Amino acid sequence: MVAPVMVMVTADGERNGASLNRALSFGTTKTIHLLGWVVVLLAVLAQLAGPTAAAMVAALYFACGLPHGASNEQRASLSAFAPLEIVAYVVTGMAAAAFIFAEPVAGLILFLALSAWHFASDRRDHTLVTGVGIALLLVGGSALFRRSATADVFASLIGTTVPNPVMSIIAAAGALGCLLALHTVWKEPRARNLALTAIGAPLLLDPVLAVGLLFLLFHAGPAQIEQVRNFGLRAVRHAAGWPSIAALAIAIAGCLLVAYGGLPMPILAAIFGGMTVPHMLTLRL
Repeated sequence: MVAPVMVMVTADGERNGASLNRALSFGTTKTIHLLGWVVVLLAVLAQLAGPTAAAMVAALYFACGLPHGASNEQRASLSAFAPLEIVAYVVTGMAAAAFIFAEPVAGLILFLALSAWHFASDRRDHTLVTGVGIALLLVGGSALFRRSATADVFASLIGTTVPNPVMSIIAAAGALGCLLALHTVWKEPRARNLALTAIGAPLLLDPVLAVGLLFLLFHAGPAQIEQVRNFGLRAVRHAAGWPSIAALAIAIAGCLLVAYGGLPMPILAAIFGGMTVPHMLTLRL
């Protein structure tokens, strides 16, 4: 299991690149595994503390995972987005957001399908079966194990009730993911803990917290670690630093507007969802 990249510094304040490289033996170092378990433990404690704590920790996990998509990562390069790329990204994202807001149920279905494809395609240290299984649990596990709570979350996000047949399809995707994850537990020892976590998170946690946890452990955390391993910490900071800060500031502002009644939740959710679409569509083209 993995967690967000932790910057290692020497006593004189300079980054210790050699130590960082040793720590990024992907999926094998005790430090990375320990951080992963800390992330899981924090989620469990937040669940026990109540809905407010669960929502706050979920938001923290999404924020920690934000930098993985804040740069232009291709198969052999990592760079900051050029101005025209930023314009194209925003236009595409806002078009997707407009569709999600105008057709909320269809938008939700397409968003979940694209998310599942995105997560399953982004395989690093596990097989296709494991990747698909965890991806399906990420998008459908809560609908399988906590259908009523998940339906309430969907309704608050899109502003309308999701029809029962649609909920059943999403839950069925989660059930298939559960079966594939159990296959991983049996056949793929290296990914056993991750597969068990993918089953346990939607089973035991609030839907939003479960998604945030799996998003960070399964997708964003590994992506960030691999970016540092492949391109170096300096390049990652240069490419993703300011975009991450700007996106986080906008997200916080949007949440504050919703909290104080200045913006309806379905509009903010549509914007959040829409702005992830360009990232998911251009995964290492």
